[in-house]
Amino acid sequence: MTAHRILWVVDYDIPEYPKAKRRAFYRARTQLFKDHKIWAHRSTDSVLICDNKTLARALYNLAVRYGEAHLYQVLEVAGGKTFY
Repeated sequence: MTAHRILWVVDYDIPEYPKAKRRAFYRARTQLFKDHKIWAHRSTDSVLICDNKTLARALYNLAVRYGEAHLYQVLEVAGGKTFY
């Protein structure tokens, strides 16, 4: 039997200007990660992959306030293949 795992992917794009708004987003994002004790799940600086729907939704809601964001639910199949 194949094991499946639900993951959440948040990708976001925060405009470079105004810089103060961008800095505010990254400070809020850092606090969100500290609150959830999560650091290693980021695949890049603008993508979060995790199995915590609450964290994914919180980051998505935060990013939408400062720029653009997308939230995806993905299914990871045993063997390391992830289907989007």
